[in-house]
Amino acid sequence: MRITHQTLMKVARDAIEEMARRDHTLLAVYLSGSLNSEKDPALGGAADVDLVVIHQIPPETGREFRRLTDDYHLDITRLDRRTFDTPRQLRTHPWLGPAIYQFKIMHDPSHFLDFVQAGVRDRFNRPSNVLQRAFAFAQEARRAWVELSESDRPVDSQGVLSFLEAAASGLNAIASLSGRPIPERRLLQDYYHLADSLGAPELYRDLVALLGGADISLEDLRGWLPVWGETFTAAAPHAAPESGIHPDRFSYYRLAFQAILETERPSDLLWTLLHSWCLAVLAIPQQPRLGTAWEQAFEALGLRGAAFAERLSALDAYLDTVEERLDAWGNARGVGVYE
Repeated sequence: MRITHQTLMKVARDAIEEMARRDHTLLAVYLSGSLNSEKDPALGGAADVDLVVIHQIPPETGREFRRLTDDYHLDITRLDRRTFDTPRQLRTHPWLGPAIYQFKIMHDPSHFLDFVQAGVRDRFNRPSNVLQRAFAFAQEARRAWVELSESDRPVDSQGVLSFLEAAASGLNAIASLSGRPIPERRLLQDYYHLADSLGAPELYRDLVALLGGADISLEDLRGWLPVWGETFTAAAPHAAPESGIHPDRFSYYRLAFQAILETERPSDLLWTLLHSWCLAVLAIPQQPRLGTAWEQAFEALGLRGAAFAERLSALDAYLDTVEERLDAWGNARGVGVYE
């Protein structure tokens, strides 16, 4: 089935109409994600529709997925209205601030979201607010690096997951200076273009090397996809919805990976592949065969075993670069992170 912006917008409107009719706690809904941007929402022929639903009372679940076809699904985040009580503080939230700034309101009969968005947009692009959002990512990354560096235990799947998320937070600290953070499925693809636009292609190259991309081949990546798929499929019924590892998301990842493998930068899939693989392994620790396959792949990348200490040192250097860029950006505008 051909996926277009118009097709997915109709899907979104129909889903919201049904939710509003059935759920009397629903207050408002907004559209987020790639469908709310100029990008083609499909990657490899698969897409999701990101809806954020705001409830009058705390929702029972924070995230859920609804399959529509093999090629696209709804990704629904549910939030309590109290999350939005202080719009002026939300403007410095690293994720919610940028999302609210540019979200598309889909359902808002009481104009709740109109008020929230107006509060967030006021002074949103003030340099001190931009720097605070970026600095929040940098702090998160540095905190994870410190915890990994001080640990005396062999690195496991949780440790590697922390490493990967620290790398992504460092990336998004840079991205936040120019706009909004980059979502997971397009993380390295979009970062390549961002680094190029900044005249700093080394930011992208250093990050790919940090993930082990300099040590692997296209054949390695192709060879890992089947065992990644088997692990994902085994884990999907057991993983927490917040992880994004869900049966309805398998094609969303797999088709994207296959499409990226055919581009001139196949390593662009690396972070998303490794991150989702770690999450899947964490959901099924009782399957040693799949765990062993994961260990072998991550050792080849230098993300396990004796080489991991070198990767931690490289992460430290990468985060130093990120922090230096944030300092330079703030100094050029005469602002500090706490102003």
